[in-house]
Amino acid sequence: MSDKVEIALSADIALVIFDWLSELESEKHEETLMDEATAIALNTLLCELEKVLVEPFSENYGELVERARSNVTTS
Repeated sequence: MSDKVEIALSADIALVIFDWLSELESEKHEETLMDEATAIALNTLLCELEKVLVEPFSENYGELVERARSNVTTS
């Protein structure tokens, strides 16, 4: 793999992106067409976010995502 790139995201942005990528990978979005490289790249991003976020494992995950979405759109 090529050189690494580091980015910094707010916790809210990271959670919103994680949630979207999780849904994209779910059965609900099987019809989404993308090339293999894009699928691998997005899956890698999802896995990296999963390593650092604790919210996806919380009982109130849905509420946390909605709060993060609200924070993102109002800031």
